[in-house]
Amino acid sequence: MTSGGRFEFLHVLRVVTIALGLAGALGLAGHFVDARLLFPHYWFAAMPASVAAGLIALAAGLYLAARAPMFERANLVAALKDTAAGLHRAQSMARLGHIITGPEGEFESSSATLPGLIGVQPRAMPTSTRAWLELLHPADREKFRAKSIEAGASRARFEVDYRLRRADGAWIHVHQFSEPLEELPEVGSRGRWFSTLQDVTERKRAEETLARLAAIVESSDDAIIGKSLNGTVTSWNRGAERLFGYAAAEMIGKPVSLLIPEARLGEETAILAQLARGERIEHFETVRRRKDGSLVEVSVLISPVLDAQGRVVGASKIARDIGELAALSRRLVTLQEKERRDIARELHDRVGQNLSAITINLARLQGGGEDPAPRLAESQKLVEQTALLIQDVLTELKPPMLASYGLPDALRWHGREFARRTGIEVEVAHAAPAERLSPEVEMALFRIAQAALNNVAQHAGAKRVQVSFERRGEAIEFRIQDDGRGFDVASAMASGRWGLSGMRERAEAIGGELRVESGPGRGSAVVVELGAAG
Repeated sequence: MTSGGRFEFLHVLRVVTIALGLAGALGLAGHFVDARLLFPHYWFAAMPASVAAGLIALAAGLYLAARAPMFERANLVAALKDTAAGLHRAQSMARLGHIITGPEGEFESSSATLPGLIGVQPRAMPTSTRAWLELLHPADREKFRAKSIEAGASRARFEVDYRLRRADGAWIHVHQFSEPLEELPEVGSRGRWFSTLQDVTERKRAEETLARLAAIVESSDDAIIGKSLNGTVTSWNRGAERLFGYAAAEMIGKPVSLLIPEARLGEETAILAQLARGERIEHFETVRRRKDGSLVEVSVLISPVLDAQGRVVGASKIARDIGELAALSRRLVTLQEKERRDIARELHDRVGQNLSAITINLARLQGGGEDPAPRLAESQKLVEQTALLIQDVLTELKPPMLASYGLPDALRWHGREFARRTGIEVEVAHAAPAERLSPEVEMALFRIAQAALNNVAQHAGAKRVQVSFERRGEAIEFRIQDDGRGFDVASAMASGRWGLSGMRERAEAIGGELRVESGPGRGSAVVVELGAAG
């Protein structure tokens, strides 16, 4: 039986006993029996049995009533011990302790859990506020003093956070809550204080981790959006504000379907169904609507958010604007199609004509009636020319020198061939990168050089061209400079002539930037700047 149960039982027993005694004494039993039949040797034997029984019960009740306080005290002591043990266990589990501080700052008492909190033996516990202050981080001591002085003057409870050095050298975060134990008659009088101290290191670390994650999310250029399983927006970072034009206050609590064009609403239904199954959606390219009504092409990654039991409770969506990338991709596709058409035209105009001539010669030879030697000689020459033309086309598609020896040697080879065809001298400076660039970067720069040299041959009237590399830290500058007549850059770029837009798109595709430097009578330069060494 618990201490509370024992206490209640004693009270009931006392009340019942006294009631029975009184009832017997008043003769409420309803009849009388000679007591001598029951108790022949006692002084009350001549009394009626009911009266005698009542007196005996009354005496027993009075005895128990006299003994009850002793039983009650024992039970109260046991209950207090149980309460103290429970309090100690609760403080240990919560990493909590308490101190009672006297008027002069001395520690009158403290909880048994406090030495363990700061990592010392009970006998090594600080005995005053001054000694406790020595354990605090130097940067936090002034804050603690100021809070204590202010609270002492106003007799108001206060809270303060500080870092404390344990005996093992580890720093922990402590949250202290203090309040006065009694009201003092005079303002400014010193009094006793009760303080609770809790080790909140794990909470602080969790808060710092969450703050770092929140900062990463908030500073991301990508739109990062949280939503519930019914599609309601629960979080909205600055990247989302920039991408879609809505402020966080305008979207949180609203359906994410506000961003979805009507023709694509079915996408959201399918996405929510996948999320409910715990599935992740990666690199989903779609179109969304901004606040101003304009459409934006985005690539979306959506992950389910799980609670502590592993249940899907929402989703986190990262959306990236791929409008410029998609436009660049389309321009590159257009450029590739143009190159294919150029190759097809080259094959048709030159290789096709030669093959047609060979076919005519063979038909003439088949008919007979003439000396076959001239026809055979002409056909042999046409076959050789066709082979060279096909080799030139293949070289244009994928220069073997580029794959085998790298960009500088491939440019020297191409420069020699260019000089042989046009009479324009080409010099390739050897200040090349110490290591080879990636194949994609080398091919893009080679194509830009080809296009620039073709422009020189057709439009510049130049005598000399210099191709150079210049390394600037991790960056590289690739330059094709001629000594020709030059041109007006702005009008040329606006007109789209001379393949300048194609060169720019190739540069942007490898993460570079292309600029053209020229002016009438000053020659021209095509410059590609790469932010890293490819």
